[in-house]
Amino acid sequence: MMECLGCKLANEEEIIYKVYEDDYVTCFLDHAPFYPGHTLIVPKKHVLEVDELDDVVAKSIMDASKLIAKAIKALYKPDGITICPALTGQ
Repeated sequence: MMECLGCKLANEEEIIYKVYEDDYVTCFLDHAPFYPGHTLIVPKKHVLEVDELDDVVAKSIMDASKLIAKAIKALYKPDGITICPALTGQ
């Protein structure tokens, strides 16, 4: 079985710059950001597709998204915030 980089990052088996964490997700700064504040929100449990998320984890992702968006707006004053789901083999 292949090692999943997303799972390693979410469970801190690799070096990350964590900005938020709860029981279900880890949020950390992207190592090659598109914009200042570019943050990844990764579930701690391995999933391949968004429809595999249970409701608790999905809510945790959205709650983290709101929190991170507020922080990015306060720090960087961007024109807007973009959320891109990338559950494609995470």
